[in-house]
Amino acid sequence: MKENWERVKVKPSIPVEEITEKVREETGREVLMIEELTGGLSHSNYKLQFHKSPPLVIRVTSNKDRLTMERQLHSLLRDVPEVPSFFTIFQIGENWAGLMEWKEGKQLKHLFYQGDNQSNERLGYSAGELLARFRNISFENSGFFDAALKVEEPFHLEAESYRQLLESFLQDKVKLWIGPELQSRIISYASRQVELLKLDDSGPALVHGDFNGLNLLGDTNSVTAVLDWEFAFSGSIYVDIGNFIRYENFPEYQACERGLISGLRDSGIYLPEEWKEIARLVDLLGLCSMLNLEHPAPNRFKDLNRLIEQTIYA
Repeated sequence: MKENWERVKVKPSIPVEEITEKVREETGREVLMIEELTGGLSHSNYKLQFHKSPPLVIRVTSNKDRLTMERQLHSLLRDVPEVPSFFTIFQIGENWAGLMEWKEGKQLKHLFYQGDNQSNERLGYSAGELLARFRNISFENSGFFDAALKVEEPFHLEAESYRQLLESFLQDKVKLWIGPELQSRIISYASRQVELLKLDDSGPALVHGDFNGLNLLGDTNSVTAVLDWEFAFSGSIYVDIGNFIRYENFPEYQACERGLISGLRDSGIYLPEEWKEIARLVDLLGLCSMLNLEHPAPNRFKDLNRLIEQTIYA
């Protein structure tokens, strides 16, 4: 999952001494150890260890509004134990930082590869239950949030808006990254499948936006944490389903998928027979949006090409 992807945003450079000083000011605690956490392609995350106090995570970004939006979401989800508490936001130099609860668990990315049929089904089931719980938070419109969780520009995903959005993602330099042949096949696939969106009756509700094994922690029985909410918005459930099933090249994948659908169904969410086709169609937008870069990113593009091929030939 996103193995060796290049980071396309500039990584904030913050001296350790500055982090420890600001955390001391905010919490009154002395930081004993700082460990940079791997995997962040947008924000930068560090684990902070203290003497006789639980660890914390400090989340650093240049975008104060996105961090504020995340804090609002964590507050909205405060009754969901798998979502970490978000304590405060403060400035460090030219960047902004959020202090959050540390959650134990292994990335599902690793648990999937290590798990057997039963454990992967349990993890999928747990993810389905959580996804259903997030869908209980609904909004008047679909669209991206501002810092106060208001949808600034409502957007409804239907056949025509899907075509327009896909075309916008396939502009500019994308032909250089995937080639005109694959670009043509993407458009052909979307044209054949786009009417399936009529079956999506999920409505505008909370979407995590990056709901996969990199941002979910767990043990062999269940998901223990849902992290990294910076891409959250109001929209279709198929965004998160498509993201979750995107990487299917691990042992006992079918068990995980079966568990996901059972977890959703037992939580009151019933999907049509064509649910997987709809999820793949919606996820194709996400895959294409990540191609729309100004500069080459070979590892990222190689993985995205493979995932797009997997989608349109499924």
